[in-house]
This record gives sequence, C-alpha cells and structure tokens, in this order.
Amino acid sequence: MLSILIIMILAVPAAFICAARDFHGRELLEGWILSTRMMPALVVVLPFFLLFRNLNMLDTMLAPIAILLIAARKSLIRGMTFGAVG
Repeated sequence: MLSILIIMILAVPAAFICAARDFHGRELLEGWILSTRMMPALVVVLPFFLLFRNLNMLDTMLAPIAILLIAARKSLIRGMTFGAVG
C-alpha cells in the first residue's frame, strides 16, 4: 500500500505537467514513455537482475518493491498523460 502511495505522489504531478503544460523536451519525454512500451520484456528485466545480483539483493523484499515502484510510476504517468489528452 505504501508503494502505491509513493507512486501516486510522484506520478500525478508529473502526468499533469506533461498533459497541461508545454515545455522544452515534452515531445522527447512522451516519445520515451511510448518507446518503453515497445521493448521486449527481457530488455527491461535483465538489467534489474544484474543490478540486484551485484547488490546482493536477489532474495530480499526490497528488490520487487523497487521494481514495482519504477514500473508503476512510468505506467501511471503514461496513462494519466495520454488519457487526459486523448
């Protein structure tokens, strides 16, 4: 539950800025968010595995929480931004 709260605190303002304001690099940011949806899952998962293996975090609860925070934040920003525009 705490991870969802943290994600919402970060994602809602970011999505609002992307949807409502025009700023330098907005198209680049939106393109980056959309391009991550086109990548194979292995391209995303392998760096996380290597990172957590090097940090000796493979069997800890912190590793999946970190992945959840990163993945959900990006999805929430994308959903809120493009849902509000379209």
